[in-house]
Amino acid sequence: MTHQSTAEKNSALIDFGAMTGPELQRRASAAVLIALTVATLLVQLTGATGNWRLVLTTAFVVLAPGWSITAYLRSASASFRWSVGIGVSIAIGILLGQTMILLNAWHPLGAVAILGVLTLVPLVHHLLRAPSPAEATP
Repeated sequence: MTHQSTAEKNSALIDFGAMTGPELQRRASAAVLIALTVATLLVQLTGATGNWRLVLTTAFVVLAPGWSITAYLRSASASFRWSVGIGVSIAIGILLGQTMILLNAWHPLGAVAILGVLTLVPLVHHLLRAPSPAEATP
């Protein structure tokens, strides 16, 4: 009976050659959205300026939070998860803005930072988790 170290187990989780199409799509999407989230957090926290900041932040707010939730829908198609994910992201953004207005606490930089950190948790989980039974079948 051999015992694998944690590093060996984690490296076995990300064996791209053994992945099926849906699993590879999920992990690739999670990796891209993690990069988008981290880039948005860095831009927001450093105070960088420019038109690209608006594009980057809008892309994050519209894509990442909702996809991180809807990616747990295992039986749904990828297009369904993305479509619903965009709707969920927009709803989260509206609710976040309305909450800040209601509480008279308008702090969009803080809201994006909190949303980014909260979004990173499920995104990292999607990157590292084992394939679901629906993803394992070719």
